[in-house]
Amino acid sequence: MQIKNSGVYLPIRAFGDFISTAAIVKAYALERIPAILPEYLKDFFNAVDGSKYFDIVDNISYKDQPAYYEFYKVKDFKNLQRLGKDVTILLSELDHKKKYLLDFHSKRLAFTFKKFVWPDPAKNIYEGKYNLFSKNFKFNNQNFEDGIHIKSKFLTVLIIPDSRIHTKSINPQLIAEIQTTFIDKKIDIARFNKIKTVQENEIYYSNFQELIELIDKYDLIISAESLPYHLANFYAKPHFVIYNDTKHFDENFMTPFMIKNNYYANFRSGSTADIIKKLTSILN
Repeated sequence: MQIKNSGVYLPIRAFGDFISTAAIVKAYALERIPAILPEYLKDFFNAVDGSKYFDIVDNISYKDQPAYYEFYKVKDFKNLQRLGKDVTILLSELDHKKKYLLDFHSKRLAFTFKKFVWPDPAKNIYEGKYNLFSKNFKFNNQNFEDGIHIKSKFLTVLIIPDSRIHTKSINPQLIAEIQTTFIDKKIDIARFNKIKTVQENEIYYSNFQELIELIDKYDLIISAESLPYHLANFYAKPHFVIYNDTKHFDENFMTPFMIKNNYYANFRSGSTADIIKKLTSILN
C-alpha cells in the first residue's frame, strides 16, 4: 500500500506555475499540502488565500525566481553571480533526505544532489501535476476535469493583453477590432501599472489583489499567454487565450478548460478575421 503525504512542495518557478498547482490542490486534495515558500511568492500566496490549500512548513530565501530556470539569460558576470547565489541557497537551505515536488522539470538541478520530482514534461502541465500530487498526497476520487461552468451568455468581457514577455502581448489592432465588433458587450482593457492613471476604455491594477477582483467581476477573461488565464482558471472563470504567433503556442501549458472548449486562438498576420469569427461563436 502506497504511503501518502510524502514530500514537500517547493514552488520556485513563476506565479503562473504556482497558481496552476494551487488549482489542482484546490480541486482535488483532501489535505493541506506541506510547502516551502520563497520570499518572492509571499504577496501572491496571501492574495489567493494560499493557506487554505498549503501548510507552510518552512521558507526559502529567494527574493526572485531562481536564475537556473532562466539559464539562457545568463550572459554576463552579474547574472553568473546571481546564478551562483541561487544555487548556494538550494545547497544550504534544503535537506538532502527530503523529497521536493517541483512545478516543472529541470535537469540542471541534478548537480545539487537533492531529491527533486516534477510533473511528466510530456503531459499537459495540469494533468502532470494531478498525477504527481495525487501519488504523494491524499486526493479525492473525482475524475480529472476542468470543473468550470459556461454561462449561456457572456455580457461582460475583460481583456488583459499584456505579458511580461512583450512579444506575447495581444496585438493592439486585434483588440480594437474586438471592441468594434462586439459593441453590445461591455468590453474593458486591464493593464498593470504601479501608478494609477486614467485612460478611456482602460482599467489599471497595481497589485495581485486588484487583478483578482477584476477577474471576479467579468463573465469572460481574454488574455495573452501569461499569468491571468491561470488565475482565471483557479477561480473557475471562463477564459480565452490569444497566442501571439505560433512560436508561443504550447498545448502542454493550457488549462483543461481551454483544451476541452477550444477557447484559444493563434494570432498571425492576416488572422484577425478568423479570431473574430471564433469569438463571435462564443459571445453571440
